[in-house]
Amino acid sequence: MTTSLSNVTRMLMASIAVVGVAAGLAGCISDQPTRPSVQGRAPTDPKVTKLVLTTAPPSDTDSNGFPDTMKVLVHLFEEPPGGWPLSVAVPGTFRFELIDSKLKLVTTWTFEGKLSEAAAFWDDAGACYRFDLSLLEGGRTDRLNSESFDMKATFIPAKGGVSPTNTASQRYGRTR
Repeated sequence: MTTSLSNVTRMLMASIAVVGVAAGLAGCISDQPTRPSVQGRAPTDPKVTKLVLTTAPPSDTDSNGFPDTMKVLVHLFEEPPGGWPLSVAVPGTFRFELIDSKLKLVTTWTFEGKLSEAAAFWDDAGACYRFDLSLLEGGRTDRLNSESFDMKATFIPAKGGVSPTNTASQRYGRTR
């Protein structure tokens, strides 16, 4: 009886392991998102009217106790009624402004031409731009006088037109 019980136990454990592996594989996602599939055609000359800014909490890349680098994602949309549902890629310039709690401009970052193109990639929402904004470059400092900041993003289309903006609030300041 002991032998058959241990065989049943082994079979049960093996079954649980197989189910666990199958469930784990079902949850895997690709590191390289594919271009979303949508009915219709993407606009050939989109007119951007909306900018969506997503920020991650700033990180302390030099380990001095002060956050210094923020990763940001930007999606650009054409927004007339019935317009294209995915974000679009458009040549132009991205400008980011870090503004303190007293509404004082702390610093800016500008990406144009090849720098903008190099930041482009595809995610689930369509075309996207990814930037790492560092306070350690260009003579800036990560030792800021305030802890609450707004990050304002502006897109200036190369062909002119509306320059959409968006703002996200973040906290900087000593972490240790």
